[in-house]
Amino acid sequence: MPYNKTTLDKKKLEKIKQKQAEFRNVFRTLNTHKNTHTTDFINKYHKRPQTWSNKIAYLAGLVDGEGCLKIEKWGTIRLALGMTDEKTIDWIYNNFGGTKTEQKTAGGKPFYVWRMNQGKDLFYLLLLLIPFLVNKKKILTEALKNLIDKFSDMEHTLKNFKNNLERR
Repeated sequence: MPYNKTTLDKKKLEKIKQKQAEFRNVFRTLNTHKNTHTTDFINKYHKRPQTWSNKIAYLAGLVDGEGCLKIEKWGTIRLALGMTDEKTIDWIYNNFGGTKTEQKTAGGKPFYVWRMNQGKDLFYLLLLLIPFLVNKKKILTEALKNLIDKFSDMEHTLKNFKNNLERR
């Protein structure tokens, strides 16, 4: 079947709908945390998913190309993106939160860094970025699997601890 503009647009729309369906359970969980600062961009995502899919895809491209996805030995995940263009860093900061710092290059030129460290914000953002990543997709999926396993183990341990406390 030859591709024309109409079928290509339908295919893109189909992919977006499929990606939204994949993360529906995450969004249902987030509904319990509505109107909190930590899930602000997720609440915005619900209101205009097509617009936010584009923003998330753009951020994924920046992360894939210029970002640093650091996974430490204890499973901590950190995301950083640095560049000399302050406007882009401001856009990321205003849309997704995190922190923004200004540094200087060796030549004295301003260099801006956006970071998001371990936490609920980063976890949800990374879940949204996965479908759009290319280079860092495998590393991120493995790190998230390990983190989810770690949380599952911790939950089991906490339940046992709670049960022990109740027996006393």
